[in-house]
Amino acid sequence: MPSVRNILGASLIMSLALYPYIFLLMKAQIKHLGVPLFKAAKTLGKSDLTVIKTVLLPALKPAIIAGMILAMLETLADFGGVSTLRIETFTVAIYNAWFGYQDYFSGARLAGILFTFVVLLLLLSRKLTDSKKVGSISNDSFDKISLNKTLGIISTSACSLLFLVAFGLPLIQLIIWSDLKEVFLSSSNITLFINSGFLGFITALLIIITALVLGILMQVLIK
Repeated sequence: MPSVRNILGASLIMSLALYPYIFLLMKAQIKHLGVPLFKAAKTLGKSDLTVIKTVLLPALKPAIIAGMILAMLETLADFGGVSTLRIETFTVAIYNAWFGYQDYFSGARLAGILFTFVVLLLLLSRKLTDSKKVGSISNDSFDKISLNKTLGIISTSACSLLFLVAFGLPLIQLIIWSDLKEVFLSSSNITLFINSGFLGFITALLIIITALVLGILMQVLIK
């Protein structure tokens, strides 16, 4: 297999890991957003692909951009993956300057540059998603598009291949490399599992609270 320790290989690996950011946001929004418009366009004799292109995708623009921003921020913050793949990024440079060379000033300066870039990225995302043409919210749901046998096989194969490459094969390889008895029965590993779960729960809770407060404040300020 060709080496993945380059920009293209790292991009592919990060995409396989981070595509749920966009997928889940679009899936949540597609259930309700723009359904009346979609059905109205269908009554005009438009094909499914035409309606998806001209009606549904513009309505999903905020979710797509929000997912892209989340994926980009996650990529910017990643250290383990890019360092393993030997890709020089700001995060790796900050770590090397801070811990490798003990140059705290350079590490802080690089972190400041990265923070400035993140702020600009967030401002850009707000500008791009500041659109009123996002469809209407409804409790209706989309009727499933029926596929013929050939397209059904192709669609199922594509989804299965993505799941296999992004999750199945890495999981199998990790199981092969690991001693399951040592992993699940070691007291130190159990402590790590508990700490990781507790940290994830607290972090998610704080993010939810912060997001609710900021969202309410933004709505108040906009009005």
